[in-house]
Amino acid sequence: MQPHSLRGAVAIVPHQRSGDWNRVNFEEIINIKRYYRRYIDKSADSKGLEFWLTVHEQGMDLETIEDCFIATAAAL
Repeated sequence: MQPHSLRGAVAIVPHQRSGDWNRVNFEEIINIKRYYRRYIDKSADSKGLEFWLTVHEQGMDLETIEDCFIATAAAL
């Protein structure tokens, strides 16, 4: 039996500030959490994750978000 894949799965999560419920792709969450671990060597906190998901929902692609993490790592 093959393990279930979350590829393309969607979560419905609340935005803490607005209380609105939005659909978020699990892959987006996983990628942003990987950027935290890979580039700044820490786990994503809820406020930081919410910030980056909001920025992504507003149109910033994941490649540009990753570039922001790379720039942050270089500054540390």
